[in-house]
Amino acid sequence: MSLYTHEIKTMMYSFGDVRDPLTESASYLEDVVKSNIQHLLNIANGIKIHQKRKSIGIEDICFALRKDPFKVKRIKDCIAYKKYKKNIQKEEEETPDVNVTETSYSESFEWFNEPSGQDTYHLKKLEAIDKLTKNMTKSKYLEFADCRKASFIYKKPKQFKTFLGKYLVSDDAKDVIAYICHEIVYKIVSHVLDKRLSKEEIPITLFELENAVFQIIVCKKETLY
Repeated sequence: MSLYTHEIKTMMYSFGDVRDPLTESASYLEDVVKSNIQHLLNIANGIKIHQKRKSIGIEDICFALRKDPFKVKRIKDCIAYKKYKKNIQKEEEETPDVNVTETSYSESFEWFNEPSGQDTYHLKKLEAIDKLTKNMTKSKYLEFADCRKASFIYKKPKQFKTFLGKYLVSDDAKDVIAYICHEIVYKIVSHVLDKRLSKEEIPITLFELENAVFQIIVCKKETLY
């Protein structure tokens, strides 16, 4: 049973698909995301066991992804931003007991060296968003911006726990996994759109998605996560 058809269709649109993507395409993407996340969690769980931790944490996930330092940096930046927002919200409600900063969070990543140079993946993503939105009306842009907020975990924490399966994952790490799920959908959809010869607005098909996954994993020898 699909848990995230609506969310994935919304993501697909925000990445460049038609306004109402095909349901079978969204269902396929959910299966791909789930199988790849299970594989990543299995690796992270092995790291967790080695480190004698009770649950899979952020560092376990990031260490599993250490071969792509820009990806780890994006995750760290995302976490720091969320903690910053949470801290600001606390300050508006009451004076927080702890001042959460990126520095205090980063101290545990002793093995991580900040990458040098430009994050071309992130730049390409920003350019794609700019291209998608440059001719939008205000109302269309507001709708698009709302669709970009689609998430695997927001409003569906219980379903996401089911989605993760047998693995015990910390709450902070669940946010990271949700982010990675979102990125997997983007990676596949953007690959399809990049390879299209025609720029005609037609729904992304199941065949295109299957071919994209094959190209990424087998031909390019990359992981989806």
